Amino acid sequence: MSEAPTPTPTTEEKARPKRSGGPGTSATLRTSGIARVPDNNNLKPSLFGTAFQINQKNYYTDYLRRDDQIMFYREWNEEQRRVKEQKNAPAGTGASTPLADGVQSDAQQPAEEKIPQGAKTIVIHIGSRNLRVGLASQAYPKTTPFVIAHRMAANGANEEEDQRIPPRGEEMSDSMFGDDFKNAADAVNRDFRERMRFYKRRIVPNSHELVVSFNKRVKGHAESIPDHNDPGRIEWTEPGANERYITGERALNLPTDSGYKLRWPVQHGLFNETDYNSPQELLGDIALILVDALERELGLGVREYGEYSIVLIVPDLYQRSYVEALIQLLLQMGLARVCILQEAIAATFGAGVSTACVIDIGAQTTKISCVEEGMVIPDSRVNLKMGGDDITLALTKLLLRSYFPYDEIDLSRSYDMALANELKHKYATTNDADLTVQHYSFYQRAPGKRTQKFEFKTFEEVMLAPLGLFYPALFEQGEKQARWCTKYNRATGTRVPARYSLFPKAMDIYEEDASSDPVSLAQVALDGGSLSIYKEEEDSTSGAPPTADSTPAPAASGNDDEDPEPEKKQKKFPAGAIDPLEPALTGLDHAVIESVTQAVAAKSGLPVGTRQHRETLQMQRGFYENLLVVGGGVSALPGFNVLLVDRVSMWLNHAERPLVPASANAVNANSAGADKRTTDDYISVMPPPREMDPQMITWKGGGVFAKLKIVGECWVSARDWDMLGARTLQYKSLFSY
Repeated sequence: MSEAPTPTPTTEEKARPKRSGGPGTSATLRTSGIARVPDNNNLKPSLFGTAFQINQKNYYTDYLRRDDQIMFYREWNEEQRRVKEQKNAPAGTGASTPLADGVQSDAQQPAEEKIPQGAKTIVIHIGSRNLRVGLASQAYPKTTPFVIAHRMAANGANEEEDQRIPPRGEEMSDSMFGDDFKNAADAVNRDFRERMRFYKRRIVPNSHELVVSFNKRVKGHAESIPDHNDPGRIEWTEPGANERYITGERALNLPTDSGYKLRWPVQHGLFNETDYNSPQELLGDIALILVDALERELGLGVREYGEYSIVLIVPDLYQRSYVEALIQLLLQMGLARVCILQEAIAATFGAGVSTACVIDIGAQTTKISCVEEGMVIPDSRVNLKMGGDDITLALTKLLLRSYFPYDEIDLSRSYDMALANELKHKYATTNDADLTVQHYSFYQRAPGKRTQKFEFKTFEEVMLAPLGLFYPALFEQGEKQARWCTKYNRATGTRVPARYSLFPKAMDIYEEDASSDPVSLAQVALDGGSLSIYKEEEDSTSGAPPTADSTPAPAASGNDDEDPEPEKKQKKFPAGAIDPLEPALTGLDHAVIESVTQAVAAKSGLPVGTRQHRETLQMQRGFYENLLVVGGGVSALPGFNVLLVDRVSMWLNHAERPLVPASANAVNANSAGADKRTTDDYISVMPPPREMDPQMITWKGGGVFAKLKIVGECWVSARDWDMLGARTLQYKSLFSY
């Protein structure tokens, strides 16, 4: 059977395209005319034009590279132009264009109304215990305790009691404050006696027994003094029925049963988040204290705030939340403008020097920073959570171990705290020549009671307490950290974490889990226990930050002849890895050496180690020869400057890091006429200028800065703050914010 012939396709059938596959196939889409085939339908894949790659050889921009492109500089230049026009305007024209923020220049003031320079600028320095405030034109500030007393509610009696001095039993002993304090006190006592033997100071063998026996004998024989015979009688505060709060010295003089509770909004140089439940409550107390201080000390009413500017002195190693909250608070109070200045820079301005290692010992903090040519070296900043209050507490405990006759002393009461501070200022010393058995007397004053006169004897207690600055174990830093980093929960009766509970840590917007608060490598080394003075050789990873699971490692061995390029120091740390403001168990002498070492490393670019020490002796001497001790923590201690120089020199020599080259030592040993200077000769503490109180030097520097021409570029107004917020400080501060 033959097959049927295949039909020949017609012309119309040849023109018709073949269909293959089902719906959705490429052939079907092409047949339908909706396939994205440029060759067939000429459709573009996008409605936007193609962005070609920039030729990097010809790429150039000057965006934000010129001052006239920044708003603040344009406004400042415009203001200067208006001031110049007003000075050159003919007399009697009456042209008076108001300047920014409603603040008038000297040219706008009539001749008969000329005011002293700085008379419209207020300098504010907030410490851990005191507030220093005054006009920049004044010679000295007004000092008032930074405390407020609120009338307690009916249910406000469930607060936790202050246990800084725990209850004593009937019979006192050396271990009455715990084994940790006993061991720390014994260690300091041993080193103290070694020091006395080294300097050939004679110690009576039974000195402590003589003190104890006398104090036991006079206990209970206090002399009662009538009020009219008491020259130092205290005028106790009698609050009015409508006074809801009392601030300053009047708050400290309140009777214990007055129904008020004392609060310190700032502690350890930070906001006191332990005693407050909301940031508004804390900032409200600060505002009340400032308003009362400005009215009582300077005579300024709230309606006059718009005529005054503020120079706010802030810590060197600050928290951004602390600085920004204070600036916003001052601007909301109605003050015209605010300018910030770091404490170390203010101290150098007040002392009249440009290069120094500033050691600021306050009531609760000790801050160290190296300043060169009027600028703080960032990696040299150190913040230790110890100060004059710790010396007071340690002295009180040591006196009670020696059977102090007034054994009912309780530092949670303001009048007993004042008594302990008085004993410290009068009798504590760091001068070896003053150490002997001494017979003293003091007056104990309490509200509603007659003044009591006590007699007592002391020996080594008056020097062991200040030595705690070099032996921080005596201050029980661990227990103190647990107290001020946690808060009391009334509901559970326990303590819960308090740090960053009201003011969260400032976080970096570009890096995940990284804090934007400033970080100092000196502080990191102290917190991690990796002091650079013990590094024998260069460590190429010395600039690397510690991780959450590790601490800074000691330097690895290397070759001194090599010149490794130091790695760029990373300034950002994971948020949970390290807290630069946590208490470090490091003595003051080690902290000074670490600060200077990191400052020299930042200047020279060499990693810390023996080679860096040899090649930077001149840089180190520039800081060690200009130690500047400010603050009120040790201002009343005789011989402290000599003790500090001795301790720093001792540790430099012990670590084989003398400030004299090794070749010079060999020459001096063989030559009778050669220079015989030692490390001690290159370390010195500058005396206060013009016999000024060291407590006032930092505030005085703020007043000096307020009179400089450059301050005109640093003012932050309410309009600036509302527009850019904290970013304003990047353009209007002397340091890198």
